[in-house]
Amino acid sequence: MKIHIIDGYNAIYSIKFFTQSLQIENGLELAREEIIRKCAEKFKGSFIIVFDGRIGGKHSNTPNVIFTSDGVTADELILDLVSKYRSKKYVVYVYSRDRSLREKAKLRGAIPLDPQEVLKGTKKTLAKEDFFDMKSKKLKNYNWEKEFGISEEEQNERI
Repeated sequence: MKIHIIDGYNAIYSIKFFTQSLQIENGLELAREEIIRKCAEKFKGSFIIVFDGRIGGKHSNTPNVIFTSDGVTADELILDLVSKYRSKKYVVYVYSRDRSLREKAKLRGAIPLDPQEVLKGTKKTLAKEDFFDMKSKKLKNYNWEKEFGISEEEQNERI
């Protein structure tokens, strides 16, 4: 069996596809949602995205997404996950450009990959102009319930 572990913010900040969304209001939230969608499309249920909780102050109801608690970094949690899944004989892939994390994960038996690999083979995604009215910086009418399992009201509350 395989598990794909993604260093969430490292991937967002190192892939041009995601960094472009950071230029707009609420772009980090949009980038997080987009990387979750890309991973779900590519890896089905066999992925975990780890975000440093202190950066976004967010929590997730999605079992494939973990925001670290205070005092724990994403790197530490990723390495713990590598050890856990390797002990269960999983093939573990770690997606990060953090050299130290890649080396430590490799020493624990993981296969380090560039985060850009997450995008390979996925469908074209909506551009920021498809989500936002660029003049008013407001969300366009979008089926948030269908895409992310949340109502439009819930999404607008997040903004």
